[in-house]
Amino acid sequence: MAYSVNDTLKKAEKEYGLGGGFFKVQEGDNKIRILTQFRALEEEYTNKKGETSKSVKFYCHVIDRSNGSIKLGAFPYSIMKAVASLQMNDDYSFADMPMPYDITINAVGAGTMAVKYSVMPARNNVELTAEEKKALESLDIDAAIERLKEKKGISEGHDPESENEVPTIEIEPENLPF
Repeated sequence: MAYSVNDTLKKAEKEYGLGGGFFKVQEGDNKIRILTQFRALEEEYTNKKGETSKSVKFYCHVIDRSNGSIKLGAFPYSIMKAVASLQMNDDYSFADMPMPYDITINAVGAGTMAVKYSVMPARNNVELTAEEKKALESLDIDAAIERLKEKKGISEGHDPESENEVPTIEIEPENLPF
């Protein structure tokens, strides 16, 4: 039997829950649908001066509306706060995942420490397609985070997540790396 690149790709997408790689916010408008609950993960990074710092990112699976693929997204605290505000808003509240509408994340200065984000919800709720619903069934955010921790060598002590709730994290705005 001949080797199939497509079969290998599909196996990796299923195994790692990525379905298209990582979603990275680009300069300008980034339209997505959040599919799974968020998981917080504290990571260390080294800046250009060689100084080591810690950063908390919030991971979830999203549909990248630019190409329709499902990806694992890592979002900063400021975007997480904006999504939390939407959930608490009478006009945009939601109780379960996936979110019932898309959001557009606008980034100014993407890829820099001075990046500024704004989050805009879609005006209307739109059902996921049958294909998107089928893909959603195979997503496991907890398994994706475990594989990510293994890949990055992050120990259990760095995961502030408990059950399915988003943890409360004390972060001083002037210490945020984004």
